[in-house]
Amino acid sequence: MRQYMIYLIEEEISRYYFGKELKLYEFFLEAKQDHQPRMKQLIQKQMDYIVRPISYSEISKILQRHCRCLSHANMFSLNCSNGTSSAKLMIQEKEIKLLSKGYYDAEATFLEILRQFDKHFFAIDYASHQFGWLNPIKDAYYITQ
Repeated sequence: MRQYMIYLIEEEISRYYFGKELKLYEFFLEAKQDHQPRMKQLIQKQMDYIVRPISYSEISKILQRHCRCLSHANMFSLNCSNGTSSAKLMIQEKEIKLLSKGYYDAEATFLEILRQFDKHFFAIDYASHQFGWLNPIKDAYYITQ
């Protein structure tokens, strides 16, 4: 089973960290560690600055409109390809957890919907140490600079 944590990054931060994704990944990795209360408070303040709140209602509407997924509380489930691909998307205030197994069809459906919703989503698979933007933002920022 694959598991991704997906964060909605502030636009200014995503612009700054484009091309420096490793540093952003290392920050999130550090935030998951157990720390002393003072350090934990400092890291939480940094997280609040970097990560935008996720609108459950807006994402829920888009998911219901663009795919045939089942919903229950804050979780959406999708099965594709005759049961050979499945994914669950759990939306929380500051992160989205995506669990998937089998082929990548269901996972890709959820990721594509999120990518279209906002271009500042950053996904991390902590188990395999993989990370990156759901939507490469390079083109938009090179044009405006």
